[in-house]
Amino acid sequence: MSPKTLNILIVEDNANDVDLIKRQLAKGGFKCEYRIVEKEADFCRELRESQPDLILSDYRMPQFDGMAALEIAKQKYPHLPFIFVTGSMSEDVAVQTIRAGAWDYVIKEHLVRLTSAVSRVLKLKSEIILRENTQRQLVESEELHRTIFETAGDVIAVIDSQCVVHECNNQVYELLGIKAQEIIGQVACNFIGEHQREKARRIMAELLISGKVYNKEFQLFHQNGKAVDVIINATGLRKEGSSYQLIVVLVHDITSRKYLEKQVQKSEKQESLSLLAGGIAHDFNNILTIVMGNASLARMYAKGDEKLLRNIEKIEAAGQRAKELTQQLLLFAKGHDLNIKSGSITDLIRESAQFILSGSSVKPEVAIADDIWAVEMDEGQISQVLNNLIINAIQAMPNGGRLFLSAENAVISPDDPILLNPGEYVRLTIRDQGVGIPPENIAKLFTPYFSTKEKGNGLGLANCYTIIKNHRGLITVESEVGVGTTFNIYLPATKTKQ
Repeated sequence: MSPKTLNILIVEDNANDVDLIKRQLAKGGFKCEYRIVEKEADFCRELRESQPDLILSDYRMPQFDGMAALEIAKQKYPHLPFIFVTGSMSEDVAVQTIRAGAWDYVIKEHLVRLTSAVSRVLKLKSEIILRENTQRQLVESEELHRTIFETAGDVIAVIDSQCVVHECNNQVYELLGIKAQEIIGQVACNFIGEHQREKARRIMAELLISGKVYNKEFQLFHQNGKAVDVIINATGLRKEGSSYQLIVVLVHDITSRKYLEKQVQKSEKQESLSLLAGGIAHDFNNILTIVMGNASLARMYAKGDEKLLRNIEKIEAAGQRAKELTQQLLLFAKGHDLNIKSGSITDLIRESAQFILSGSSVKPEVAIADDIWAVEMDEGQISQVLNNLIINAIQAMPNGGRLFLSAENAVISPDDPILLNPGEYVRLTIRDQGVGIPPENIAKLFTPYFSTKEKGNGLGLANCYTIIKNHRGLITVESEVGVGTTFNIYLPATKTKQ
């Protein structure tokens, strides 16, 4: 590989000295192209246009000064090697030039040293450029990693072997409601539910040895007390001896996913129950037909026997009640035929609240958006749902209270954690201040024959669920014991104002 041609700018007014410099560099094996100047204007032009690899300059000249050339070069190209090549120079002046920024100096009487001086400064230049490039790359890499760290959608934290947080990104505020600077110094395990802390300690011990942990599910707790389901992945850093001293932890929020999984499971369970209820209702209905038919025949043969007639009436009354229950089961299983029309949900909410709460110690507060869309619904069936929920609210507030009813437009996107097709909906919210529902009963609330009331048959909410489902909508419930219960109903909307 042929040596690189050096572009050398020589600042010199003596042509013989220029020839000596060229000869000496050729002897040293350098292949060079030269620009020769002796005036400041020419020096500045060549400095700008030829972009030299090296400057060789006399110290003192009639029309230009070497120190002035050094100052100009240093300001414009601080990493451009500058060597003084001069006839004589005292030790004090030599020190002064080096302090001013010269890379070396060579006395013309000892020009043989020029080759080694040039080699040395070029090597030094390469090292400086390499070091600066490395530092720049390190800075860029650090900035890149810092950007990834701060903009990641998941929580990224660095903890030590005692589970103490050393660093954390700002995403922790979204997850747990605590600022990144506030979580530093705290024990990470304290944010895990007590029932899982032993599991966390066991995994931490394993992690310190293996350095890897993948897809471990935990339940953390937000500052507001709500549970947050997460998946944790972790990697060990800085191993000393047989264990890691630092751990990088990636925390991914799966609360929405878990909620959807539960909704899917509940929906599948409701489907199974619907099939079972429909089958039982049909079979039971057939049996009732035989019972009621024979009761009618018995009535014909029992004329004049008052005691027997009274027993037959009891059979018929019980059969009628059983028939009504069968019809409710069939409604849960299949629902009534729908008469879907575009209508005003506003009137329906106000009429239901006014009718059912009339004379009650529960007072309504109705808030309906001015731009509320029309709803595609069977008014009779949606009215039945509203009536059922309002009656439940009254029973949950035996000492009175306020019932909040609201309606607003809602646009569901594919990314929303809700079991609805994307599109436009109207969301109805019915919130009471009642006794609330225990957490263990929430999942069973829409199950047929489940009831927390002494005299309830457990089909009211089950039928509400079926009606809303048949409207291609959704009904959800949230409750806190001692605070109250909130039902949200989503119904498909037509994007026309009522």
